[in-house]
Amino acid sequence: MHNLSTSLKVEPAATRNAGLIAPFGGTLIDLYEKNESVDDLRFHATTLPRVRLTPRNSFDLELIANGAFSPLDRYMGREDYSSVVEDMRLCSGVLFPIPITLCVEHTRNFKLDSEVGLVDERNEVVAVMSVDEIYERDFEREARLVYGTIDTRHPKVTELRKGGERSVPPRGGGWVPGFSIAIADC
Repeated sequence: MHNLSTSLKVEPAATRNAGLIAPFGGTLIDLYEKNESVDDLRFHATTLPRVRLTPRNSFDLELIANGAFSPLDRYMGREDYSSVVEDMRLCSGVLFPIPITLCVEHTRNFKLDSEVGLVDERNEVVAVMSVDEIYERDFEREARLVYGTIDTRHPKVTELRKGGERSVPPRGGGWVPGFSIAIADC
């Protein structure tokens, strides 16, 4: 198993003294693997089932990995997803207005506590994830509460219905794994 997460707890007083602003949520996330372990990670990923990321998934993954979505250190699990949809806050109480999830068409290659490789549109491994949970999204509820409409003329509602550019069942929701991530820095 790889070291899947690095985070830096930053105290507000320390950042003020250094002239820096504290990271959102108080923790700066950095999920990139060290250069010396990237080749091992990519080789390991060749033995795993693969999940092809949509461009939206890839952007979200990069923002999670580089800390732009701090304090997130993974796609949201069920509890954070529901909390964000209902209250625009993570379970911890930190403001987070839009759910960040990875929706997949089917889960036949997914087993809890197993790993899968995440690949980009060129089929290159960009990350390895450990599946911590699998749950269904309620697309209509999410669209209504987060975007204020279920009208598919709204671009995000259309994206939810289609699962981005990949096919996801439009009714009944897609499967969303919650997981830890190791990033192969390309």
